[in-house]
Amino acid sequence: MNDLRSMVRILIEDIKLMLIPNRFDPINIRSWGLSKSVIGLLSRDPDLVSRLDRVRQCRLFSPKYQPNTIEVFYDDTCWIKSVDGRIIYHKILIKKFIPTVIEVRFDGEIAMFSIDSEMIVDRTVNSAPLLALLGTDVSSVI
Repeated sequence: MNDLRSMVRILIEDIKLMLIPNRFDPINIRSWGLSKSVIGLLSRDPDLVSRLDRVRQCRLFSPKYQPNTIEVFYDDTCWIKSVDGRIIYHKILIKKFIPTVIEVRFDGEIAMFSIDSEMIVDRTVNSAPLLALLGTDVSSVI
C-alpha cells in the first residue's frame, strides 16, 4: 500500500512539473526583438509574459478565418466589440488618447498584441488593414 502511495505521489509531482511553468527557467523575452522599454514593461508582469509566450507559439489564423467575435482592448479595457460582423459595443475615443497596450482577440483568442506600437503577437495573415484601423503605425510592422 505504501509503495502505491509513493508511486502516486511521484506521478502527481511529475504532472505538476509538466503543467506549472518552471520558475527557475524564465522565458527569455530579450529574444523577442523588443526595445528595452517594452522589455522593462513586460518584465513587471510574469503572468502576461507567460501567456504571451504561449500565444506566440500558436499557429497563425487561416487567411479564410472569419471570427464570430472581435474584441479590441486598449490598456486592458474593451473599446470595441463586434459579433457576427455587427459592432455591439464601442467607446468613444478621445482624440489625444494613445494606448500603451493594444490587444485584439478573435473569438476569445489573442490575435494581436502590441505595447508602444511594438508588435509582440500577430497571428493574422495580413494585419496592415486592421492595424491602420486601430491607429497603429503600420510601417513598424511590415
